[in-house]
Amino acid sequence: MLIPAFITECDITGEKYDQPVNGAYALARGATGRWCPVLSFGTTALEDYTGTVVSVETAREIIEAKGDWLDY
Repeated sequence: MLIPAFITECDITGEKYDQPVNGAYALARGATGRWCPVLSFGTTALEDYTGTVVSVETAREIIEAKGDWLDY
């Protein structure tokens, strides 16, 4: 699951940006049910991404419906 974020580097392509750019964080679930950002997606990586970027509020609703929590 990806959420929007301003990022300064992309973990996927290795690009670094002089100023924060519109990008996204990929969230992953830990063993305890805690969801955290684990990867930064820059503009180029987002162009290649075929999934949907959801709002933080939507991500929180999805995660909490599973009985887990968002640590963001």
